[in-house]
Amino acid sequence: MAYRIANWNDHYESANSRRIKGHLPWIPLPTKTDGKRYRRLMKYPNGSLYFAAFVALLQIAAKAPKRGLLIDEKGEDLDCDDFEDVSFIPHSVFREAIPILSSKRIGWIEEIEADGTFQPEQIAESLYADEQKPEPKPEPAKKSSKKKAKTNRKPDLLFDAVAECHGIKPGNGIDARTAKQISPIAAQLRTLNADPGDVPWRWRWIVSEYPGATINALPKQWQAAGRGIETGRSAKPGSRKPEPNARPEDTKVPKW
Repeated sequence: MAYRIANWNDHYESANSRRIKGHLPWIPLPTKTDGKRYRRLMKYPNGSLYFAAFVALLQIAAKAPKRGLLIDEKGEDLDCDDFEDVSFIPHSVFREAIPILSSKRIGWIEEIEADGTFQPEQIAESLYADEQKPEPKPEPAKKSSKKKAKTNRKPDLLFDAVAECHGIKPGNGIDARTAKQISPIAAQLRTLNADPGDVPWRWRWIVSEYPGATINALPKQWQAAGRGIETGRSAKPGSRKPEPNARPEDTKVPKW
């Protein structure tokens, strides 16, 4: 007949003890002395001896290959003589104490049906099938990134030239919102077969001559910039008024 400590995982393990693999050098023994089962045990004539025997069994179970079982390193169940050899408490005390400690009135230890030897693979999971296993810890939630998503696009010299007018150097990541603002302008210039190398100086001329520059007026202003620079006309900031028929939505074009 083999024995195990009842509810070992619930009563005699703690968060710190569960970090220790193998033998425990100490036991988190409850200090409660007003419990019903403890009072029942102390009413026996030799109740204090039985309690001492139980504490010795706890110490033996803490060093078992599967903590909580009263077995040796080879997986063989221990008897009262073995308990005496380990604890130096007379075997007669264990012979009296074990039937009481395993009774329904006390229930501090439990009998296990076995053939006398536990194989390594049998030492425990099946023996603790009636006990609640700890729930697996949930995986930590992934932190949401608040960074703006970068656009994945192929190299586009005209797009990069427009981006430079926005103060963004080629090769730097461009967030989706800025790319959405630049793309319509680059598309207009693409229809004009604009040379990327012309973008910076032509746009400087347009911004100075047409403070209210809009996307719809861009083709006309682009050509005017070419003619003005070819004829040597210098740019005069504010010399022209915004386009007379500019729509409200056109005024929202981002500045270069």
